[in-house]
Amino acid sequence: MAFETILGHEHVKQLLEAALRTRRVPHAYLFVGARGVGKHATALAMGQALLCEERGSLGCGRCDACRRCARGAHPDFHVVAPDGQQIKIEQIRILQDRLGLRAFCGGAKVAVLDEADRLGTEAAAAFLKTLEEPPEATHFILVCQNLAALPLTVVSRCQVVRFGTLAAEHVAQLLRQRRQFDAATARLVAGLSAGCPGQALAVDIERLRDLRRLAVAFLRLGLDGGALPCFEFSEQLTRGRAREEVLEFVDLLALVARDLLLLCGSRERSAGEPESALRRFLLNADAAAELGEIAARLRNEQVEAILAGILAASHAIRRNVHAQLTLDLLLTAGADLQALAEYCHACRR
Repeated sequence: MAFETILGHEHVKQLLEAALRTRRVPHAYLFVGARGVGKHATALAMGQALLCEERGSLGCGRCDACRRCARGAHPDFHVVAPDGQQIKIEQIRILQDRLGLRAFCGGAKVAVLDEADRLGTEAAAAFLKTLEEPPEATHFILVCQNLAALPLTVVSRCQVVRFGTLAAEHVAQLLRQRRQFDAATARLVAGLSAGCPGQALAVDIERLRDLRRLAVAFLRLGLDGGALPCFEFSEQLTRGRAREEVLEFVDLLALVARDLLLLCGSRERSAGEPESALRRFLLNADAAAELGEIAARLRNEQVEAILAGILAASHAIRRNVHAQLTLDLLLTAGADLQALAEYCHACRR
């Protein structure tokens, strides 16, 4: 059954399964959650269950309808995704024409709108009419990240289902099963994915390790470098990189600083703690020796201030503050508590 392949989201699955078993399925669902958290996979599983020839089941996986859904070849299962930057009105009109026909297989019809928060203005208005007067035995499943980007008139006609992120250990387990990562690599990728298995499975591990090397170099330069080397480093780091790529680096930098904080805190509490016990909690366990050298030069409160500065930088860049300038100032603040405090204050303004 397709539902069995979905990791986590037990509350969501229970809600959908109860609707299927009682045959009280609303005509429109709106799945909301972070990118890669499992919304799209759940929408496909729900669509398969609605079309399954064993009515009221969770999708038997054996019937002709389930097999067609698994191949993406069911004539009554329609998936609409953005064409370029938006879902266009022409796509909605084509969908309306198809849904207006009698079901090919004599049962229900299902339409999944992926990234529905990218409906164009005209497309949203046209789709609203279909939501208000849906064709007989038709179910809609809208999938989106940003609920605020959808018109309230569309949202109000759907049952909203929210998808939370997953625990890091569940994502790490999935990575070990699907991509055969070792435990340390799976833990690192799971930590960076922020609980979104789709993002974790799509990670380019070699690129991630390159970014991690840059993150370690960034922290070392913050302790050792003068203004000019810092400016040169951040210029090279941001040159040719999109804002999303710079943010990916900053997010990884925060995970590295998190491990530094753990190393410093553990050293101050229990200098004799076995290394093996500590490594279990490090996201960057394979870089423990490098991070240990940096941590040995810092006090706990300095690492706390550095981590606060990194998070402030992430917030500033997400608000479209100039990425290179933001990293310039973070680097030159180094581990100076006063400079970092002023930096965080400036980023919040």
